[in-house]
Amino acid sequence: PGEPVTFAHVPVGPALGRGAPRYHSARFDVPAGTLMVLCNPMLLRDASPDSADQLARLTQALRPQDRPLPDICHDLLHDLAPHHPADDGVLLVARTLTLGADKVASWSLPNEPQAVSLARERTDDRLGHWHLPDLAFTAALVVSELVTNAVRYSEGPIRLRLVRDQGLIIEVTDDSSTAPQLRQADDDDEHGRGLTITSQLTERWGTRREHRGKTIWAELALQD
Repeated sequence: PGEPVTFAHVPVGPALGRGAPRYHSARFDVPAGTLMVLCNPMLLRDASPDSADQLARLTQALRPQDRPLPDICHDLLHDLAPHHPADDGVLLVARTLTLGADKVASWSLPNEPQAVSLARERTDDRLGHWHLPDLAFTAALVVSELVTNAVRYSEGPIRLRLVRDQGLIIEVTDDSSTAPQLRQADDDDEHGRGLTITSQLTERWGTRREHRGKTIWAELALQD
């Protein structure tokens, strides 16, 4: 906030949407309130994105930076995108924030079947502390399915994290790099329903790669 626009130099990877290749990552420390703008070349008319003119136009389009994000997106498209683009445009604007320690809870669980009941107990206790009893049953069911999946397909310790933000985010991390697949289980199948249950009970869910392994996350809407 209050600083000039800069470009984050990241390793170039394959085009998105073409399989699931491994990408090299880049790490940046940014303060809360920082605006992050991700776009494809449609918004960068200049052949050299590091040019002073490009930075000046981006800086101007982002002012003032404390506006609602939809307004910033509108101005970026209006000021930077060509009137008759040859290709589709992709634009994502995000503002970083920080969550206090009272909004996050994390535990390391052993990779054994007993971890499922332990994860349910920790989840129930934390939701009681957060005064979210209405979410306890659904959250415990989602946690059970995700931790069971981690026990079945990974070998090392399992990490469970709960984040209370605009919704309740449940994260389960294990050391297996195999991405889960959502499939329809047959009536006589003993396995294969975990992600189906998770997708039906949550607002959204997904997977992200970690330095070692993966994290499956799911979000529940807070009750009004």
